[in-house]
Amino acid sequence: MATLINDEIVLMSLLDVLQSSKKKSKTLQQRKRQWNHNKKKSQLNEELSRQLPIFSYKQTYELIFINSMSFFFGLIRLRELAHRTAYFTVDTEIDDFSKQPALIQVEFVSSLVESDKNEQKKHIIVFEMFHMPSIKSPIYLQIQRLINTIFHPSKTLFAWGNEKKELIKFNIYPLFKCIPLHQLEIINVQDEFKYWYNDTYPHDSYCSMAIVKDKEDDPSCTCSHRPYKQQNNPWALQRAVANVLEEFLDKSLTVSNWGIGLDIRLMKSSLTEKENQERLKLINYATNDCFATTKLASIIGPSYLFAHH
Repeated sequence: MATLINDEIVLMSLLDVLQSSKKKSKTLQQRKRQWNHNKKKSQLNEELSRQLPIFSYKQTYELIFINSMSFFFGLIRLRELAHRTAYFTVDTEIDDFSKQPALIQVEFVSSLVESDKNEQKKHIIVFEMFHMPSIKSPIYLQIQRLINTIFHPSKTLFAWGNEKKELIKFNIYPLFKCIPLHQLEIINVQDEFKYWYNDTYPHDSYCSMAIVKDKEDDPSCTCSHRPYKQQNNPWALQRAVANVLEEFLDKSLTVSNWGIGLDIRLMKSSLTEKENQERLKLINYATNDCFATTKLASIIGPSYLFAHH
């Protein structure tokens, strides 16, 4: 069988044609599943936004962007702080426009014991990978040293989900090529949360799973407070925040253009009020994912977080 590709006649076997057709069919099926998945997430987001107060981080914190506009001595101060910090919460964002890894958010966690009475200022930094200085810049070297200090095997990183899988995408940047990713201790709070939740919120007495004294998730479970019915179903961060903190964590901005430059110092001209508000929403989204993960980690406690490590 012959086909025309770039004005050239190319011979194709029947097997090639069938495989190509099968691949297209699979792609369409994947798109349909993704569309249905996104639709359900959007519906849940809307539903929770009507039922719960919006998630808010009540403690004082300092937000610092790491990019070409970073101050030399400010980076040195952050590195010194990172040396003294044992725990960090990490999250990442992919730019929807370019499909490239764009942001790494890092919260400095001074203690796993959260308290609203604790007046110590928190720190969260955002690496804007699309807006880094030249490799020859002295600022670049300080950013590299800061990254090496945070992403070090001696530190413990918390994340919601498989963060190694996400961080490996940043190997396209020279700043992250030297990170010993496979040596890092990254605790998947999402996995540990499931163990903690099932122990803390057992099946209702009328549920069939309670009769057999099984704490695991199961399709036969009828408990409304246990939304996941399969053992391999991971908890969404939004759902965990809703069930435990009784707050609404907005996830409507998951797919966004994260490479636009959130730091207003990067802007060559003044922004309109609408543009300012759009950036503020993206900043709140990016930081809240870290804050929510840390909050849940503190509720779970070390006995669960480190049980499988």
